[in-house]
Amino acid sequence: MRRPVETTTKTGRKFIRGFIAHNREMLGHLVKTYGAGHFVLGSDYPLPAGLAHPVEEVRALSLDAEDEAKILGRNAEELLLTSIA
Repeated sequence: MRRPVETTTKTGRKFIRGFIAHNREMLGHLVKTYGAGHFVLGSDYPLPAGLAHPVEEVRALSLDAEDEAKILGRNAEELLLTSIA
């Protein structure tokens, strides 16, 4: 019996993302498409990749407080605590 094929968007909602957003519009689109619960803030420092000021860019998206907190730290905290528990 074959399993039903999922769309890329549906399958993608099951994972944490590892994207480099090069502008605010792209970041906003990704968060809107996949949901704030799938993103963590990171850095490629000292490489000059991604957004220069990622915290400010997340805040500029005007997300609700819960979604902003997820991206700025809560998702990473939950991911790390789950992996060591």
